[in-house]
Amino acid sequence: MTVIEARRVLRFLRAGVRTDGEIIGEELHGVRYRASYPVVRFRDSDGSIRQFRSLISKKTDQFIHPEKVTVIYLPESPDMAELFSGFHPYKHLVGITFALMLSVAFAVFSLPMFFD
Repeated sequence: MTVIEARRVLRFLRAGVRTDGEIIGEELHGVRYRASYPVVRFRDSDGSIRQFRSLISKKTDQFIHPEKVTVIYLPESPDMAELFSGFHPYKHLVGITFALMLSVAFAVFSLPMFFD
């Protein structure tokens, strides 16, 4: 996960509004490895109907439509939306923690080599 993606996830989790949505279709991308991106429709707090293509993909066209899903969007910018099921902040936290621990271990064990 890049820093930009991490900031986006945190922003959605802090300020995002959850609502019900529905997968109404999908976009297929790729030739050799096909990826399927769901197209989702939801109603924001103002009652406007919004639609977006999720950044969350599957390797084949396995999305069922119509399928009820939970959407999270930013109230100040309702066009910025994503499937709530796509946010797994703890999964990324474990990866980041592991990387930090590995970096510290490497630094601790390699520092004495520089002072010999």
